[in-house]
Amino acid sequence: TLTSTGVYNGVGGAILSRPINARKGELYGVELNWQQHFSFLPGVLSGLGVFANYTYTKGSATFDAAYGGRSRFALPGQSTHMWNASVFYERGPVNVRVAYTKRSDYLDEINATNPALDLYWEGRGQLDVTGSVQLAKGINLFAEGKNLTNTPGVRYFGERFRTYEYEKFGYTLFGGVRVKL
Repeated sequence: TLTSTGVYNGVGGAILSRPINARKGELYGVELNWQQHFSFLPGVLSGLGVFANYTYTKGSATFDAAYGGRSRFALPGQSTHMWNASVFYERGPVNVRVAYTKRSDYLDEINATNPALDLYWEGRGQLDVTGSVQLAKGINLFAEGKNLTNTPGVRYFGERFRTYEYEKFGYTLFGGVRVKL
């Protein structure tokens, strides 16, 4: 997204945002995963397990025109570092998962004239919990909690201390019964 100042409906000084296509884009990286089910543990503990994932990416977008004296940018929307880790329990009719996910800062919008006004999303992490119990064949009781840490979303201009937006997304709790016919 390109942000600039211009005229809108005859009013000058309006902030205008519009999507633009890059001439060329590159993305490369590496992803590491590890999952371990502790089935060797005795009794009810044999349902425990862990999962971890880390992704490193590096990307760029090259535009035909120069914006703020630049034609090459970090790939918008792409964090350099992303990771998640979870502990799970899967045994018999019971499934529970507690997961934490984190991503680093990333470019959101390019300012057409001033690089210090490029808009970034601050990296954020969140804790999610899911669980279910099979009551009978094809009938499951489930509950989920999303963003239990109530982590805010923060956008900033160029550097973190120049906050543009601070938004609390809140957390979400829901549950119900799933029936497979």
